[in-house]
Amino acid sequence: MKIVKITDKDNPHFKKIINWNHDWWGHPRGRDLREVEAFMYNMLCEDRIPQTYAVLINGEVVGSYQLGMFDGLTIRPDLYPWLLNVYVDEKHRGKGICALMTEHSKKIIKELGYSEFYLHTQHIGLYEKYDWEFFGEVESFRKNKDETHERLYRVKV
Repeated sequence: MKIVKITDKDNPHFKKIINWNHDWWGHPRGRDLREVEAFMYNMLCEDRIPQTYAVLINGEVVGSYQLGMFDGLTIRPDLYPWLLNVYVDEKHRGKGICALMTEHSKKIIKELGYSEFYLHTQHIGLYEKYDWEFFGEVESFRKNKDETHERLYRVKV
């Protein structure tokens, strides 16, 4: 298992990552595939945030995450940077991939000169396992009635 940075929109793994994100958050929020692609194409910086990473097992992408300065939580512009779009393919869940990605993201954030970063999620109990500290809940103002509130987490590196 290894993690690679995606910096080229023509990377063969990137299309799968785009499709995951479209299915997960794009389509349910009324965004078409082209809009998600446009967003994702701008998450491919080499030496600064935003960045995209893929987890590979035997050359197959099985998970991904991104680092960004903004995560659509418009009421908290004071918090940055963010761990974004953490995703593990369903058939590979429970294999420690999320743990690997969160540890890798901490290393990258520290290398980029930050001492802490944030995430928001509806998961309870997942990120606490990886030393993330829950510090509040916030209204998301999303139109989807299942996403009215988000849990805020931070981790120091």
